[in-house]
Amino acid sequence: RTALARAYLHEGQLAKAIEESIQAADLQHATADAQLQTISLLLKARRFADAESRAARLLDHDPANLTAQIAKATAVAEIDLDEGLFELEPATRLDSANQPGYVMVGALQDAHPRFLEAETEFKRAVALAPSSVDALQALAAFYWKTGRLAAAESALRRAVGANPGHLPSRRRLAAFLVSVGRAAEGETPLRQIADSTRNSQAQLALADYYVSQGRI
Repeated sequence: RTALARAYLHEGQLAKAIEESIQAADLQHATADAQLQTISLLLKARRFADAESRAARLLDHDPANLTAQIAKATAVAEIDLDEGLFELEPATRLDSANQPGYVMVGALQDAHPRFLEAETEFKRAVALAPSSVDALQALAAFYWKTGRLAAAESALRRAVGANPGHLPSRRRLAAFLVSVGRAAEGETPLRQIADSTRNSQAQLALADYYVSQGRI
């Protein structure tokens, strides 16, 4: 059933993938991977209540499961923390003059009855693993999507500090700086790793930044 769920997902049949994944997870109550796959699909389908319930049950058995904690926080927040939020894109889609529409300037704080609870859940993930890049980036994404830009930047910089050699963290910090109108500052985190490692992916990340700024 797990394999069938993945096959359905590959074919774009999300509803069928979820159905099979739920059955697989129910057959493997003690298997965290099966539960996490189901929770991930439920989040993708925006079935937040179901995702939260399963994540909470998994945490009852495994309170230190960081992935489950992040998933629960995401479900409580009822927002999509798609990693694409942090990708550098061409200047026509992401630049200082075109602020991303997903930054809601704090609107969710007023409109979402569980905003404070969601923030607490994300902070709990960071508390579980203070040096976890995943936890810090999830917290940053939540703050970014809800318009708390200073807090988002702080979490992103903490993620870079926790693992200075982690390229995705630096890309995300650079993308954030570009999106909030501080494009010139976005070069530094990418150039630092490109100069220090000479890694091809780091070089390409810096090149992506230059393309996004029209610095051909």
